[in-house]
Amino acid sequence: MLGMALLITSLLTEPGFHDRYIVEGWKNGKKFDLMVTRVPLRDRSNRPVLLRTDAAEGFMNMMTEAAKVGFFLDINYAYRSHKAQRALWRSYQNRGITNRAARPGWSTHQSGLSVDISGCYRDINNKRYKTTTFWWLKANGPKFGFYNDVPSEPWHWTFFPNKIKK
Repeated sequence: MLGMALLITSLLTEPGFHDRYIVEGWKNGKKFDLMVTRVPLRDRSNRPVLLRTDAAEGFMNMMTEAAKVGFFLDINYAYRSHKAQRALWRSYQNRGITNRAARPGWSTHQSGLSVDISGCYRDINNKRYKTTTFWWLKANGPKFGFYNDVPSEPWHWTFFPNKIKK
């Protein structure tokens, strides 16, 4: 477990961490300039992980604490562009699934606040079970401002800077 914490610490000093970019953000259907920070990870599709700067700092602090007790927070998705959100939304719409993805312009991924973390649930015999990773995040995420704000999606964690619990 200490080895994982050391790995996380070394990631924090990786060249490029704290690289900041202005990207197109969206909130409540309105476009704005969004400052994001590159987290020193790649998501499951090998894309750089970008989050709003305060969310990135909170996530890295949470990831370091999780590593100390043996959890590695692997990201499926973080910031999502309008184009990517539109493609995801359309893919669900085309399959008749209307409640899985937010409409383009309305996803918290587009404001750099949400991360989808893998390993938060397991499907067994067509039933979804939450894992110890989920329960660790549920208990500890609020210390870093992260909450599971979509209960039907145990992988979806959103940063609320005004709700950080010490």
